[in-house]
Amino acid sequence: MKKIAKDAQIEIDVKGSKFIGLVSLCESEEQARNYIHTIKKVHPKANHHCSAYILFQSQIERSNDDGEPSSTAGLPMLQVLRGQEVTDVVAVVVRYFGGTLLGRGGLIKAYTEAVTKAIESAGIKEFKQICTYSIEFPYSMISVVENIIQQNCHILNRDYDEQAIIRFKVENIEEIQDSLIDSTKGQAKIIHISTDWE
Repeated sequence: MKKIAKDAQIEIDVKGSKFIGLVSLCESEEQARNYIHTIKKVHPKANHHCSAYILFQSQIERSNDDGEPSSTAGLPMLQVLRGQEVTDVVAVVVRYFGGTLLGRGGLIKAYTEAVTKAIESAGIKEFKQICTYSIEFPYSMISVVENIIQQNCHILNRDYDEQAIIRFKVENIEEIQDSLIDSTKGQAKIIHISTDWE
């Protein structure tokens, strides 16, 4: 999964019109809407506040032309986000009209460029799905289990009592699950605790 590395803002001038491109991280539709609302308050005299956002968890994609001709602003912005394969991101382009009409092609080009440059300024970071597990097994099998986990996982903590318990993070449990079950003769109890993107 790709996300922007940080929030960013850029500005371009097209035939006298000023386009301010902004991108920000967001994880919910409420966050995206609040960000758009905040930008409108920062630029109350702008002619348009066009927007697009993509959310990973809820699988939502939305765009808004905010008064520009249909599909000349929001949709091209959304297509840039899709093309860059970024998610959990909201993009806003603020336009101050400069007196010269740009036409459909000119508008699409300007909004596309504003979002593309904002993403370039923000940078893109690749996130991997990392899962946290605990494994409980007889203490007598500690060396063989430790060996498998140390080679493939990041150990968070250990608890040694009558049963040994190790908490660890791993990207792909399938790669070691069979080895852990085989090496403990099926006596290991593996519990999924959480899934995060890192």
